[in-house]
Amino acid sequence: MATKTFTTADGASISYDDQGSGQPVVLVHGLGSRGDHWSLQRPALLEAGYRVIAVDLRFHGASSATPTGHRISRLGADLHELLQHERLDDVVLVGHSMGVSVVFALLSLRGTASIARIVLIDQSPRIVNDANWQLGLWGMTWDRVEDHVAGGHSLGDASREPAKPSHVRELLDQYPLTDLMAGPHAALVADHFVADWRDLVPQVAVPTWVATGASSFAYPPQTMQWLVDNLPDAHLTVYAHSGHTPHWNEPQAFNRHLLAFLSQGASTTSTDGGGVRTDQVLQTTESWNGVAYSGYPEGVPQLTVMRFSVPPHSSLPWHTHPIPNAAYVIEGEFTLEERDSGRTLHVRGGEAFGEPVGTVHRGYTGDLPAEIVVTYSGRDGIPLSEN
Repeated sequence: MATKTFTTADGASISYDDQGSGQPVVLVHGLGSRGDHWSLQRPALLEAGYRVIAVDLRFHGASSATPTGHRISRLGADLHELLQHERLDDVVLVGHSMGVSVVFALLSLRGTASIARIVLIDQSPRIVNDANWQLGLWGMTWDRVEDHVAGGHSLGDASREPAKPSHVRELLDQYPLTDLMAGPHAALVADHFVADWRDLVPQVAVPTWVATGASSFAYPPQTMQWLVDNLPDAHLTVYAHSGHTPHWNEPQAFNRHLLAFLSQGASTTSTDGGGVRTDQVLQTTESWNGVAYSGYPEGVPQLTVMRFSVPPHSSLPWHTHPIPNAAYVIEGEFTLEERDSGRTLHVRGGEAFGEPVGTVHRGYTGDLPAEIVVTYSGRDGIPLSEN
């Protein structure tokens, strides 16, 4: 693994680890963390063929703790300068907690020209609550900001957060968190707390995956749903056994879903001499919820193609499939939901997905209807689905 540094326009030294080749995935940690805290994601991304860049944000890890620049916008500018320094394009940005705000700052300053996809892990677009906004940090109001920044109160509702699994405790023993509250860099915390990115959210016109834990000490689940509802192209995954850090608590599931999200929409297009165009809209070894397919039924194969016309504000019943199948959305919008975990995937016309085998799930529409074609790979005598 190569550890590199570069110098920003204002003279800060930014450290980052750069490993692998392929499409670049840039990992942006949260407040008090460092690039090493992505150690549970790096191996899976490298094995899948991605280039993995884990940055130490300014004031964190091995990067400069400058006397100036205590603003999220400066950290966003640092991130943009890193992309420029490495001449990166087709970038996937993965942000956790304050790292999400840093990603928002970059997008606000520079737009999405070089960005392919974005992952946002458990961060509200506005931390402070008031009469018109109740989706910020648990218990955070304007009259408590100064006291929180000074370390007078613990953040959020710690009673909600599940206990750290042993592998997370080992990670934090190896790479301890840094307390930036009530210290010389507390101005950065204050700037993070008072920022409001809500007006930016509808402008983030790239595919986005939002992830959170069911028991986050920081934000209610409705906050992440607000993001999904206001982002142009987003879906939400809620991890039942996690809080603020689902990528730590449930790394295997998170990594499966991350890789599935990165591979969505990857298409192979070709045109023959007669002008016929061919687009590969889906090729996968696992369903949309990240579970690998184990095989096809024994016996003589039987393919079945069904077309579903789903009216607006309608829901299919909870059901399972005993056989693999793949769906293509002809037009409209459709949301898939897994019953036990609460995971969801929002798809639109022109997108395809693999359905899970043996997992209870359903699909439903919002304001728009959906036309969907599903191909089932089974054999005679096996039902296509079971309620």
